[in-house]
Amino acid sequence: MFAQSVLVATVIWVSSPQSFNLPAPRQFLLTCSGTMRTTSDSGSRISAHGLIDLAHMRVSGFGFGGAPIQVVTAALIGFGSPTASGATGDSVEGSVDRRTGNVKIVVRSPADPAGEAITMDLDCSALPPMS
Repeated sequence: MFAQSVLVATVIWVSSPQSFNLPAPRQFLLTCSGTMRTTSDSGSRISAHGLIDLAHMRVSGFGFGGAPIQVVTAALIGFGSPTASGATGDSVEGSVDRRTGNVKIVVRSPADPAGEAITMDLDCSALPPMS
């Protein structure tokens, strides 16, 4: 419930969708570039990769380990969990806009669950499947 309610706030709305359209395979790799902000940094350019696994309903990579997929629609893949994998106990929420390739990820610290320890705004493209 926590992750689903927060996902609504993290969805990126685009007034004129472009023709990104993620591929139909049940697993695909995204390669991304964009901005990462932390509580002590106003923003740094980054590159990141993530694996979207619709067969197992999980998102992995992007530097946070992994999180379960909570919502899948024609326009959006929403993921998150109250506690991400790893020993830190951080929570993660995120969304993938299936039409534009925009990815938004928010990581929150248990020390400040209302604050955003890390935010990532990424422009992604799907890599071709390996044969």
